[in-house]
Amino acid sequence: ASIPRVDLADSGDQFVVLAELPGTKKEDLKISVHEGIVTISGERKGTAKPEDARWVRNEIGAGRFQRSVELPAPVDGAKITATLNDGILRVILPKAEEARPKEITIQ
Repeated sequence: ASIPRVDLADSGDQFVVLAELPGTKKEDLKISVHEGIVTISGERKGTAKPEDARWVRNEIGAGRFQRSVELPAPVDGAKITATLNDGILRVILPKAEEARPKEITIQ
């Protein structure tokens, strides 16, 4: 299977990971975070060939995949959320309190 393309954004208080996973069901996905690395793994099912037909071109990847992305700062694992909509996986990873930007008031 092809490895999903991934974007990582930093919005100050959280990281957002977006992954392209067309044709993948949420039941076939697993997301984990360990030691500053978020890992997305799963399986993409193959497309069914029409009966009594042969492939002329078959480019849609199928099979198991895994993609890991290193996070630039610690996250709060208890507050991570994920949604899958229109083939795009969105993982919200709130930064740990010590990693959040702080504004200092001048005395």
